[in-house]
Amino acid sequence: MKRYIFIIALMFCFTIHLKAQISHGLRAGLEVVNFTGDEVSMSNFMPVFTGGYFLNYELTESFSIQPEFNLAFKGASNDMILKGFPFSKINLTYLQIPVLFNISSEKIISGLTTSFFAGPALDIYVVQDADGEMIETDPNNTKYSLVQDPESLTYDMIFGVNLRKDDRYFIDVRYNNGIAPFYKDVDAKSMGISLSLGIFFN
Repeated sequence: MKRYIFIIALMFCFTIHLKAQISHGLRAGLEVVNFTGDEVSMSNFMPVFTGGYFLNYELTESFSIQPEFNLAFKGASNDMILKGFPFSKINLTYLQIPVLFNISSEKIISGLTTSFFAGPALDIYVVQDADGEMIETDPNNTKYSLVQDPESLTYDMIFGVNLRKDDRYFIDVRYNNGIAPFYKDVDAKSMGISLSLGIFFN
């Protein structure tokens, strides 16, 4: 169901392509990320880079749709416990493709355009850097790592606010909430809070 919602949102962007005023731009900044879930404990927030490229389809003066193509890092540190087993770190890299719906106003803060946005995001797994304890699982004392391959696709919801000056430069604050686990059969999802700067090219 989550996948269908994202696909519908993405298809909607393409159907309005010819009817909208289109701009694009770049965004880069800092995000603090962590894991949440019933099978996660003792994990700490970890600072990572956030950023990417976006298209903005302005349908009216106050409403726009913004697909993005971001490099997303998810992870946690500090010898966390995941499903009862210790990990010293888990760093996951994804290509993240959000579709954000923006409502804007120039009346909230004088001289700035304020946009509130929300939307689904598809995360495509790229690479993992993780350290987990080696355990013995058979009579021959063969040791196996607790690290497993993440799911190839996960899903997030993004919420945030954007402050834009002169329709060009902006500050972006967003909350990224994971809605699908990154490991199979493990109740562990990602979350992150980011602050970034960006520029529009009209």
